[in-house]
Amino acid sequence: MRTCLEAFNSLIFILAFIGDFNEARKYALRANKSHGTRRNKTDIKRALELALELWIETERTENKLLPTKKEMAELVGCTPQYVGQLWNDLISSVQNTTHGKLDTTEKKH
Repeated sequence: MRTCLEAFNSLIFILAFIGDFNEARKYALRANKSHGTRRNKTDIKRALELALELWIETERTENKLLPTKKEMAELVGCTPQYVGQLWNDLISSVQNTTHGKLDTTEKKH
């Protein structure tokens, strides 16, 4: 029989959030910018690709305009300038995942 101390050592603490699968994906993109091993440029580029794919799946408006570079940077945790450097590559990488023409115009606020 285990002692109380042994039982306590085997407890796992969790932090749970209410939301759907897409909210979990957004949280993961945000969480990865501040937790774990420091991300390299390849990691950040992949995170930006995932963020753009998620936006296309869930948040685009009827006019299909893309999010701003600042919005993408804030979600992933990099600079808008870095998003700008990768913008054409990001658009190319997600073109194959969209059905129909994707308007590559960045939305304005």
